[in-house]
Amino acid sequence: MALAELSRLDEFEVADESVDIRGFPAYNKMGDYLGDVDELIVDPVAMKVRYVVIDAGTWLESRKFIVPVGMVRIDEVSNRIYLDNLARETITRLPPYEESRLTEPDYERRLLSIYYPERVGGFSQFTYDLEEAFRYPERFGTREELLRRKGTYRPGELQFGWLNAFRTAERDWGDIKGYEVYGANNEHLGTVHGYYGDLSAGQVHYIVVDTRGWLLSEKFVVPVDWIRIDPAMRRVYVDNLTRARVETLPSYDESRLFTRNYQDELRRAYQYII
Repeated sequence: MALAELSRLDEFEVADESVDIRGFPAYNKMGDYLGDVDELIVDPVAMKVRYVVIDAGTWLESRKFIVPVGMVRIDEVSNRIYLDNLARETITRLPPYEESRLTEPDYERRLLSIYYPERVGGFSQFTYDLEEAFRYPERFGTREELLRRKGTYRPGELQFGWLNAFRTAERDWGDIKGYEVYGANNEHLGTVHGYYGDLSAGQVHYIVVDTRGWLLSEKFVVPVDWIRIDPAMRRVYVDNLTRARVETLPSYDESRLFTRNYQDELRRAYQYII
């Protein structure tokens, strides 16, 4: 199986629906700082992440080590990962990380025999059947695949702007500006202030809600996939959303509205509210 660092694969990237953990600090459950996530090692044929590269800094002589993706626990609230049962002493026994050796079965077998001695130590031949080692963390993405090929749809790369009519791929609702917006338990969240999306297709991707002052930033943004429209009542429902959840969303900033970074922040925020 050919493995490579993600940054060296020009045609692949982390999918929008998934969490890019590169740059996250890594800790064990004892609270020991182990390093920062430096890179993801992937199988480009299966489009799967197999290992995570940790830059340990100066405390480790070889500086970098790798862990199977199944050992990772993600805390997206604090932008950290946890390698719960991994002690520094165990890390010092790992073979030094060398990307050029990733294709060597002996290198991988030695690595996994330290992480999973009861599973690998007695094997005469190593296989990729260690389900525990390569099972994706719970918050790595809503899909099994973390990766996707570049060139596929990315909202931040479209020509985004304000739209005058509310239109989705499924149907045209006309103008819903001014509709009252309600969340979970029929909690009033505000009114529809406007909507924006792909100018070239004329399709709305987000609505902007004016909270009429109960929220410090006054407005917040909702993806259209989250809303339910009742034209007879002139209402929009966001069934899973509460005021408390709204307060955790990225602050509304019209100057950032059409930037890739802002849309990525929104997508990550809504992904874990459900």
